[in-house]
Amino acid sequence: MKLLPALAALAFAASACTGAEAPPEPGAAVPGGWRTVATEPDRKRVRDWRKAWVQALAKANVANAGEVKVWGPLLDPDAALNPVLPPVGDYQCRTIKLGAKSEGLLDYVAYQPFTCRIAAAATGGVLSFTKLNGSQRPVGLLYP
Repeated sequence: MKLLPALAALAFAASACTGAEAPPEPGAAVPGGWRTVATEPDRKRVRDWRKAWVQALAKANVANAGEVKVWGPLLDPDAALNPVLPPVGDYQCRTIKLGAKSEGLLDYVAYQPFTCRIAAAATGGVLSFTKLNGSQRPVGLLYP
């Protein structure tokens, strides 16, 4: 298994079996991309992601500075890597929660690692993410 801080994916059926055209390579341009499926609340979260991240990180640092510091640039909103999608495969992933939506909830939680999978999705150029174990098993798509 490869290491990846946090992600997962669905299995994909080979198009060669159906005689259909092979999907584009992961990371290839998708007509319209995520914008074709994003709702207005999604768009607002994308617009405001940095402000929310900085506020949540500040709150997490108040009570958990030592633990937060351990993650180094992983939690730095300005330490972006090149926008490259991860290779298809199984990974050990981890969810790190910053911020709380309600009073009394924790502003920082680093959950135990879990197995996740990145796979080619049926939609060309898009990857899927699946959490493979644990009580909650989110799934989603990773757009280039």
